[in-house]
Amino acid sequence: MESRPLYVTPDTNFLLHGKPLEEVTPSILGLDRPFSWLLVDSVVDELDEKTHHTNNRIKRRARSALSRLEDQEGPASSSAVVEFFKPAVPIRYADEGFDPAKNDDIIQAEVMTFGRERPEADVVLLTLDIGMRLKARRRGIRLAVPTVDIQAAEEVDEVERENRHLRARVAEFENAHPNLDLVFLDGSNEIECQVFPTLSPDAVERIAATVGKPERDLDAVNFMGGIWRDDPRYDEKLASYVDKVRLALPDLWRRHGALVHLAFKLTNDADVEATNVRADLKLPPFVRAPERRPEKPGLPRKPSRIVLAGNPNAPWRLAAALSAASPPKFTLPYLTTAQPVQITSWGPSLRVTGLVSYGEPMVRQRRSVTLDAVTLEIHQIPPAFSIGYEIRASNGMGVKTGSLLVRLRQTSLDEAIGEMLSELLPTDEIAKEMLPNEAGDDEEAQ
Repeated sequence: MESRPLYVTPDTNFLLHGKPLEEVTPSILGLDRPFSWLLVDSVVDELDEKTHHTNNRIKRRARSALSRLEDQEGPASSSAVVEFFKPAVPIRYADEGFDPAKNDDIIQAEVMTFGRERPEADVVLLTLDIGMRLKARRRGIRLAVPTVDIQAAEEVDEVERENRHLRARVAEFENAHPNLDLVFLDGSNEIECQVFPTLSPDAVERIAATVGKPERDLDAVNFMGGIWRDDPRYDEKLASYVDKVRLALPDLWRRHGALVHLAFKLTNDADVEATNVRADLKLPPFVRAPERRPEKPGLPRKPSRIVLAGNPNAPWRLAAALSAASPPKFTLPYLTTAQPVQITSWGPSLRVTGLVSYGEPMVRQRRSVTLDAVTLEIHQIPPAFSIGYEIRASNGMGVKTGSLLVRLRQTSLDEAIGEMLSELLPTDEIAKEMLPNEAGDDEEAQ
């Protein structure tokens, strides 16, 4: 009894990664009779596309497979030949449940079409692709089941070997240059700073009411060698003082509650020292970096209820007593507690608006350098803002770019008012200290 013709169809994956066709026999594929190789048209087309692949190994294997197929239009193994198949009628892929955009579906559609056009023959699909095998089983396509490993031996790729060597040289070259970065002083790239909320009319009135409280009445007394009496113009002076506080308060509030003090450090994680390092910080439009520490605000002094009414020698005694106080309570501190930024050739310097530059002659390998702190004035109070930076070194590779995040946390209104009062109340405290205690007053008056 004559057996049915048997055809084995290799897919593109097998032709690229499997053994050469001439080395594959029926026993290797678990078949009981000789077969012929059947190459469907879509496999040849896909192999031709692979000859232009970006991967040199795929490109080389595709060219080799096409070259062998061209030479094998005759006996390929003991009793196998290579035949090429192209459907006589165009396949309606969508109607038959195939996706024409997928090469696997096209190959399987052509295999099934060959079976319909040649019903007297058996056709077997040979693939190393697991996904291809799963879909073929669902569609009822017979699969070859190899009894041995039929993957091609991993050949030495001279081009890939050269690429690996070049990549190693590039990595070695990169390690010969510094790896610089800019972070905050604690080593992080985020920081939280405290700012004041918006000054409201209610806050202004609360501060004005507190600093504008009048002193208690005072009878004529002998004090520090002089006679002190109530100032008849005290109410007028106090009202004028409160008005001046209201006028000065917006500027004082802004200066005191819209300044953030930031300190940075340059790090070098490489094994090579960085030389002539320059770090440029790009600030948002609503952030300004003043070149010098904000000046002491011109705040009005609260008037005293008492005035000197006698003994001309008393004023110099009072002045001497007040100047001897340590520290004098009427001296208002600067708004920032940090030291002013030193503008030097290697410190931070303002080159153009919105740009702060730092320079360091060197940053040693695997070390960091602490940079001088800078005070920033915030003209808007967003939840957060970014500071972009660029780092250059004379022996570096290009420009290192990045950004740091500054989060702004608003204090409560009561906390902000308390800080404002701490700036304004010392004058009030001086007036209180100038008043004698009640027991001493009675004795001196007698």
